[in-house]
Amino acid sequence: MQLLLFALVVVALVANTFAFDKASAASWAQDCAFGCGECPDDGSCGCTYFTTHALSHGSWGGGYVGVCATLWSNFKNGKYAGWTRAGNTADVIHKGDAVIMNNGHEGDASHCCVGTGPGVVSCHNPGKKDVAPSTTWYSGGYINAVYTYSGAAALNGTMTK
Repeated sequence: MQLLLFALVVVALVANTFAFDKASAASWAQDCAFGCGECPDDGSCGCTYFTTHALSHGSWGGGYVGVCATLWSNFKNGKYAGWTRAGNTADVIHKGDAVIMNNGHEGDASHCCVGTGPGVVSCHNPGKKDVAPSTTWYSGGYINAVYTYSGAAALNGTMTK
C-alpha cells in the first residue's frame, strides 16, 4: 500500500513538472528575430528582453529580464536552477542556449542572444537569424558565456506536461 501511494505521489509530481524545451525557445527566437507582435525589433524590446522571451517560450520560468548584465549576473549566481555554463566559444552553442556577449562597444554582458542551432544564434536590435555570434557585435566583441539548460527535464523536442 505504501509503495502504491509513493508511486501515485511521484506520478502527480511528474505530471505537474514542466521541462525546459530548447527547441521551442529556439523556434520562437527564429520566428521573432526580425520582430513580432510580442517583441518588435524597433528598440522597444531589447536584446535581453528578446532572449528571455524566447527562453520563456521554452518554459524556463525565469521571467523577463531587461538588462544583459543582470541576466549574466543571475546566471553566474545560480539564480536559474538547472542552467550551467557551457563555455565561451561558438562551438558550445546549441538550441535554446542563452548567449551573453561583449558587443565591442559597451563592455562585458552588453548583448544577449539565443542559440538556435550548433554555433548559431538569433538576436534582436538589430535582427539577426541563425548567424554566427561574431556577426552580431562590433570589432572587438566576444562571447562572455554560453548557458545551457542541463536539468533533469531538458527536452530537445516538444514540451510535455
